[in-house]
Amino acid sequence: MKNIVMIHGMWGGSWVWDNYKSVFEDKGFTCYTPVLRYHDISPSDKPDPLLGTTSLLDYAQDLKEFISTLDDEPVIMGHSMGGLLSQILGAQG
Repeated sequence: MKNIVMIHGMWGGSWVWDNYKSVFEDKGFTCYTPVLRYHDISPSDKPDPLLGTTSLLDYAQDLKEFISTLDDEPVIMGHSMGGLLSQILGAQG
């Protein structure tokens, strides 16, 4: 079985992947939808002030640490800022 890590974009959360996740899981994939640092809030809530001090490389490091816990190398897919993070992770190997 293959893993997929789905990375949301700015102002999103794991919920943005709900429809895609169910489609891929029906096909036998294991899907992970980690929530980026300081994004675990309702879209109507005020953002955490630390959000403004968090870089793309901070998010990439968080994701690398998460991915290292998986048994197999995953497929990585992202939307918006998550797409850019996917490219950063790919470039870093």
